[in-house]
Amino acid sequence: MIEGLTLGQISHHYARSGVTRDRVVLTTGSESYTWGRLDDGSNRLARALGGLGVGVQDKVAVLLWNDPAYYELMFAVAKAGAVIVPLNARLVARELAYYLERSHAKVLVTSPGFATVVREAVALAGIDIAVLGRGGGEPGWLDYDELLAGSDPAPPTVEVSPDAPFWMPFTSGTTGAPKAALIPHRNLVTEWNALSAEIASGRDDTYLLAAPIFGGVGFVFGLCSLYRGGRVVLMEQFDPARALQLIEEHRVTVLPAAPTMLSMMIEADGAAERDVSSVRAILAMGSALSTGLRRRVERYFAAAEGVYHPYGSTELGTCACIHPSQQEGRDGSVGQGFLGAEVRLLDAEGNDVAPGEVGEIYTRGKVLSVGYFENEEATAASRRGDWVTSNDLGRFDEDGFLYVVDRTKDMIVTGGLNVYSNEVEEVISTFDGVGQVAVIGVPDPKWGEAVTAYVTAAAGAEVDLESLRAHCTAQLADFKRPKSVVVVDGMPLSSTGKILKRVLRDDVAAGRVPTGAALA
Repeated sequence: MIEGLTLGQISHHYARSGVTRDRVVLTTGSESYTWGRLDDGSNRLARALGGLGVGVQDKVAVLLWNDPAYYELMFAVAKAGAVIVPLNARLVARELAYYLERSHAKVLVTSPGFATVVREAVALAGIDIAVLGRGGGEPGWLDYDELLAGSDPAPPTVEVSPDAPFWMPFTSGTTGAPKAALIPHRNLVTEWNALSAEIASGRDDTYLLAAPIFGGVGFVFGLCSLYRGGRVVLMEQFDPARALQLIEEHRVTVLPAAPTMLSMMIEADGAAERDVSSVRAILAMGSALSTGLRRRVERYFAAAEGVYHPYGSTELGTCACIHPSQQEGRDGSVGQGFLGAEVRLLDAEGNDVAPGEVGEIYTRGKVLSVGYFENEEATAASRRGDWVTSNDLGRFDEDGFLYVVDRTKDMIVTGGLNVYSNEVEEVISTFDGVGQVAVIGVPDPKWGEAVTAYVTAAAGAEVDLESLRAHCTAQLADFKRPKSVVVVDGMPLSSTGKILKRVLRDDVAAGRVPTGAALA
């Protein structure tokens, strides 16, 4: 397929073909959608949005769990020339008010389960917004299904440029206040072309979409699969045991998921009894993939070709990826530059660093966002000319393979020396019995920051702290070794499965995390 497409053209292409119009492309627990149904529904919705005053580049916010309506909405918003703003379904009223006001959304699509938080948020924001209720709602809301039924199914006549912004995700806020990135149609299609080529994705593939569509992994892969004519099995909310059941029932072939989700799946009750032999490609995205977890995932999904680990961010798109065949001897690498992307590592003065040295990751190409919505200062701060940074730190090996060593704000300075938390996490992850691991710097009167590790035990295992101390001593310089390790029941996670280190730091500062066993 060519890159000069808009999302609306994709559904139209498959729906007009006699070969694919009646093909089931989306399956939930109770419903199935063909290309014809998706295209007709999105035509109706696009016209209905126009009747509500939504024009070119107007914002349509969505507050839903994974719902087939998301797909109608994505295609409809594209056909209307508007911009979709997916919102985290776990937001409280104060946060939702911020996003609605900040995005200037004209319409909010939600469901009755969010009635209270929506009512409070709209009052807090003091905005006039049309609310479409999927499955009904409160007085004053428009009924989504009635609006669809009463609308014209003819394709809209709005002219939409492939270079127009379509997706406006808010960054996760793991390193500061959330910002809204603007991603055009063309950039998404370019990314799908590259992702599809990387994993040889096609019409015969069935993706399990367990990641939330309001997050980057769910949004990108939820559409990438359909772009290539494949099928999606959609989970409303992630449940690890249920995910394995769906893989077995629907013979899922491609599994995109955050590393935390993969960890939960392979440790789920009944995991050993499930037939997951249909899975051929696993894509671990959204956060760092430790070598220890990768090896555990490979053992469980033994029939798969392995785990792909693409690297990117909301703003950068996917800019690197490592293929399973390249991983031998390159533990922790995220591969080489992605198709359509170039990667550089720069020091504080903007100079390229030598192989083995750490620099800030910059990229340029056709998958980048065009900047932050109404935030010229943040846009300018993220750029050096046409090169854009994710604020991650990385290094290249002699063969040009990229290793992400840390986020700038997660780097630990102990005794005047820099420690990259990812490096320590990588070592700890390979120790038997460790499930998840997060390493942070804890304020220390002697060292400035003390390297501190928080770990969970793998299912059915215990963490032997003395043996872990010996493991770290053998593989880490003395200043990198954790001064303490704390075994916790669980990690604070974002809705997309990332470990929230800022929450962990806040808990430590407030004394909510117990002191661990000394390893120094």
